[in-house]
Amino acid sequence: MKLLTKKIPTLLGLLLLGVVLGGIGWIFSRQQKITENTEIVPTRVRITNQAENKFSVSWITTKETVGWVEYGTASNEMKQIAMDDRDSGTVKNEYLTHHVTIAQLQPETEYFFRIISGKEKTIFENEGLPYTVTTGPIIATTPKAETFYGTVTAPAGEVVVGSLVYVTLPEAEMASTLVKDDGSYTITLSTIRASGGETYAEYDYSASVASLLIDNGKLQSEASVSLVNAMPVPLIILGENADFRGQGNEPSLAQENTATEAAVLVVDPYEDYEYEEYEEEEELELPPTLTPTPSPSSRAVTQTTATAAIVNPAVEGEVIFTNQPEFRGTGTKGLTLSIAVNSARSYSDTIVVENDGTWSWSPPGELAEGNHKITVSYISAGVSKTVQRNFVIATNSGTGGGLQPAFVASGAASIKPSPREVMPATASGVPTTGVITPTLLTVSLGFVMMALGVLLVVF
Repeated sequence: MKLLTKKIPTLLGLLLLGVVLGGIGWIFSRQQKITENTEIVPTRVRITNQAENKFSVSWITTKETVGWVEYGTASNEMKQIAMDDRDSGTVKNEYLTHHVTIAQLQPETEYFFRIISGKEKTIFENEGLPYTVTTGPIIATTPKAETFYGTVTAPAGEVVVGSLVYVTLPEAEMASTLVKDDGSYTITLSTIRASGGETYAEYDYSASVASLLIDNGKLQSEASVSLVNAMPVPLIILGENADFRGQGNEPSLAQENTATEAAVLVVDPYEDYEYEEYEEEEELELPPTLTPTPSPSSRAVTQTTATAAIVNPAVEGEVIFTNQPEFRGTGTKGLTLSIAVNSARSYSDTIVVENDGTWSWSPPGELAEGNHKITVSYISAGVSKTVQRNFVIATNSGTGGGLQPAFVASGAASIKPSPREVMPATASGVPTTGVITPTLLTVSLGFVMMALGVLLVVF
């Protein structure tokens, strides 16, 4: 009996000791978990590209991680998923920069969404509530297609593929895209919505100034660009700010030095100062009144030749037996296309060629019977190119067996009530790191319990 009496305190002490050690281990694992979670917290969240059938969400994480968006028409029914624009199929890749486009939406409808970040699918919302976006009305008329494009490199000349590019016109919604594999970026100006999303933005191509921001998660560049200098924008060096509000694509001082090095001139003082150009730089032609801009080759950036084609309608003048046909085609992977259908009621949109080299698009509204034309515009090696095809809508001439629309498009989106750039929070709040008070209290309690256990063992 005395032996049993001695064993019971000993067992209790060992049990208490195990609880204390387990608690300490849990505390340290939780601290480690909090540190890891801060690396996947979305920062610099922006809502952009508010068009009649889509909007985009972009953000930065301090660690390369997977990320996507869950959305729906009710705050408790966000079951649809939109993946990063660079992902395909069900494969989710890890990035520092994240850019997700939500498309195929209904017009004038409120949508709720939240950001999912990390392999453990951590949910981030706007201060505990889902983000909200309301799509706007369809705009009947379409302005002339105009683009804003250029090239960006790292300070050492490397391509900064995947960097986020933001363009803002005066009194207009923000537009965004990603830097492509060749270091180039393209944004269609003509489809940018005015603030509020009810109309297209108005601007003067000869006088308006756009704000440009490029962010790869580690370095940023800001530039003010006159639209007359936007085809193309002079070379941007990531991490350097620039001012291109002068006329004629005037580069920064750093770019002038680069251009000077690229065009080396040899002077012979004994031959009346005649100049001789190196043969490998013969293609560099300097306008007489402009300061030279550096060629892409001087920054190890090559502009690839892109192509695009229309597959459906397959032939010129093809008769289509539906009011909302699905236009299809092929093109260079990742190429940005500006599509316009010209008829009594015009439609336009901007899409990106899929990874398999195909694209498809349907107008958001019905096309009237009669003659129509589809125009696809894109940038290839710095040159604007277009392909066109005429077709006929004749719904009364057939049995309705024509192509079916790919989707019903929507109006522009307007965010409410959150600002453009916010720090999202999880449903329970983002943990605050560096606070040791709870840890100290728990460790102190552990030592007290250990002491009690020792006393029970001894006495």
